[in-house]
Amino acid sequence: VGGGTEGALPGILLSLAMTLGMALLTVISRRHRHVSMIPATGVSAIQLAIIGFLMTAPFAVPAHEIAILAVFAIVQAPSFALYIEGARRLATAQAALISALDVPLGPFWVWLIVSEIPTLATVIGGAVVLAAVLGDILRGMLAERARGRRGIDRQR
Repeated sequence: VGGGTEGALPGILLSLAMTLGMALLTVISRRHRHVSMIPATGVSAIQLAIIGFLMTAPFAVPAHEIAILAVFAIVQAPSFALYIEGARRLATAQAALISALDVPLGPFWVWLIVSEIPTLATVIGGAVVLAAVLGDILRGMLAERARGRRGIDRQR
């Protein structure tokens, strides 16, 4: 089953808002490196849970879906906290590239867990993002290795 286009605009706008929010969060984390963002991350998770509870009919959700959401929350919250802590120690562009891994990995996890087959456009877009992230990591490793060799050559 591929993704449809019905009602795509609200999803696209939400995706844009989330991307801008992550960019802002990364910049704030870098700007205020001396401040741990873990408490703010926890408070925001609680606030979002309350807002979600108030905006939906939570008791109309089947128990197995609540279990899926609980597992998602248990996995997502620590991984997000780790990203926030790591973003303080990386260059902003590197942190943004790492957060972009959500694009290719999200559909992969959905395919793996729910058996929803991604569209060809999704696979191609994910491959482009994944290649960019891996290319940046490789470029950084090669640059680090070159700096190390120049230091050894200078000592000789």
